[in-house]
Amino acid sequence: MLEQTLLVADNGGAVRWRGKDLFVSRMEPEVWHRLTACAEENGDSFVVCGLENAYLRPCDRCYDAVYRNFYNRIAYVQDPYTIDAAVDKFTIYLPNDDSQKAFDRTYGAFHTGNGGAFSVAVAGRNWVDVMNPGVHKGAALAKVGALLGIPADSMMAFGDTYNDAEMLTTAKYGFLMENGSGPLRAQVPFLAPSHREYGVMQVLKQVLRQNGEVSSEDFVKAH
Repeated sequence: MLEQTLLVADNGGAVRWRGKDLFVSRMEPEVWHRLTACAEENGDSFVVCGLENAYLRPCDRCYDAVYRNFYNRIAYVQDPYTIDAAVDKFTIYLPNDDSQKAFDRTYGAFHTGNGGAFSVAVAGRNWVDVMNPGVHKGAALAKVGALLGIPADSMMAFGDTYNDAEMLTTAKYGFLMENGSGPLRAQVPFLAPSHREYGVMQVLKQVLRQNGEVSSEDFVKAH
């Protein structure tokens, strides 16, 4: 299965297929050092996302169970500034469900749309993700399409929150989950049933029943 699965990781920061990296947007150390300093100054927990490990400070072990829901390999390092690894994303964890407030208060200033130097996205209630400028899931999807000769009209994507926005507008058939972030409905083409109702599987089964012969009229519009 893994040999047949193309992996897009870290919001498009890395794309791997059949054990080979097709694309990696490596963040320079001085770049994520700035983010580290900012997160430490604000007292926030954070992850330095490497290609081989997720790096955390020992003081964040209290969130270990949360992090292991998302990262298979975690390395605890006393001094994050000493990490010598390929890094493609920096993630801030907000345990109090206030990621949007953290974005508005602090991390949004790093976003290119606000005059900053990074691609910054709110990823649900608990996460703010920071990548190199121009890095997001939509850009990664476009790169994959170009590499494999797959046009956007033949792509289907599913997501539930703001770090999925570009991906859902890059693919012709971009689906926001019905219980996803409400404001995104104005931006994306289609709605899929809630993940609690196995919405992705419902849509895929419909596509298979129609032997892949689908059109925009076959799906629920998001707006």
